[in-house]
Amino acid sequence: MENKYWVARDLSGALFLTDNKPKRCTYEYGMWISKGENMMQVDGFPNLTWKDEPLEVKLQPVITDLDIKAQEYANKITDNEDAKNIIIDIETLGRRNDAAITQVGVVIADKNFDTIDACLIQIDPQSWNTCNRTFTGETLLWWINQKNTPISEKATHNYKDLIKQLNYIFKLYNTDDSIVWTKGTMDLFCIKDLYEFFNMETPWKFWQLRDIRTAKEFIKDWKTAGDSTHNALDDAIIQLTELKINIKTTK
Repeated sequence: MENKYWVARDLSGALFLTDNKPKRCTYEYGMWISKGENMMQVDGFPNLTWKDEPLEVKLQPVITDLDIKAQEYANKITDNEDAKNIIIDIETLGRRNDAAITQVGVVIADKNFDTIDACLIQIDPQSWNTCNRTFTGETLLWWINQKNTPISEKATHNYKDLIKQLNYIFKLYNTDDSIVWTKGTMDLFCIKDLYEFFNMETPWKFWQLRDIRTAKEFIKDWKTAGDSTHNALDDAIIQLTELKINIKTTK
């Protein structure tokens, strides 16, 4: 169905758009009448006057940012089969499962451990002590002695936003064949504890989880890819690099 309309200007100077060609009504205030169901006042067409005949126009749909994002999402969904490894790293202010989370880094990789996508989720410091999260003095003192800081000038989120972001990432990339990697078990336990606070299920299944530290125990001469930066995304990328160097070469 064509988006065909007519534009006309009445004697008062008002411009109208209608879906049926209008007829000039000279006996009533210099107006146009139309049999169409829709007639609305619009702007534009500065050269169109009352004396001119209605102008036929075709309206094309406007491509918005939302349309573009929807298409990008659809394209990524098509490529989902390539996503086989999900690497997660977090930074916290404690060593308990309910520790305050300051950052979550997520890297998506294919079967060859080549990066497909990556994301850093930064938590707003105003949210650190919400949702029953805890701090430990030992960890706070440790952060004081570090070169970097858990505070970022980038866009920040609260814990509910964090859950939404993680759910979105897993919905986008996770399949039953995906493997979820962390360096140790604490990172996923902390995220799981936060999900439980919101009475929600984690987006991964128990059989998907793998521990990089355990892999290092079984692979002799494990090759490293650099020291920890204590930035969640940078560390997740380092862990992915080590998996690519060590796991891929053992197959």
